Amino acid sequence: MKEGACSPTRTVNERLFEFLVAERDALMNGIREELGVTSSKEINVRNLSKRNVTKEKLCSWLERMSIILNSNAVPLLQITVPKADRCEKLEQEKIKDQFTIIKLQDEVLKKKDEEVEVMKQAMKQTVKREITSYASAVTKFCATALAPANSTVFTAVKTVDERLRNVIIYGLTETTEENL
Repeated sequence: MKEGACSPTRTVNERLFEFLVAERDALMNGIREELGVTSSKEINVRNLSKRNVTKEKLCSWLERMSIILNSNAVPLLQITVPKADRCEKLEQEKIKDQFTIIKLQDEVLKKKDEEVEVMKQAMKQTVKREITSYASAVTKFCATALAPANSTVFTAVKTVDERLRNVIIYGLTETTEENL
């Protein structure tokens, strides 16, 4: 038996498969050696009919091959084929589910694009409205501020002129003759 044959990470089916391969290889090596050929393809009626191959050897090989097939290979196939079919079905389901996921992701992206477009339009409207209201406010303010008959500007200038007249010089005495 090979090293690691009882490894807990290998399943019973894996160990059985390895056993079958080893048994088949041992049988085929013995047959090739007895026939004096190097390839399994050379095991044919012509080589099996040689005089040195007795009827007993042929029966022994046939019996051993029958045991390998009937007691090991066929039961392993009976276990493996339904599992392989199930795996194939699961792969098909997975592919179908992945297509569904891709389709849903495309729909989500389209919705997001629509939302972005709606937000762009809303932002454009908001910016346009705000710029219009800002422009009207600036226009009103500038019209008021730059009007030539603006009394606040004249009042401010008048006040500055009046302040210039009200100069107090300390140390001088006031007289009644001063023109205020």
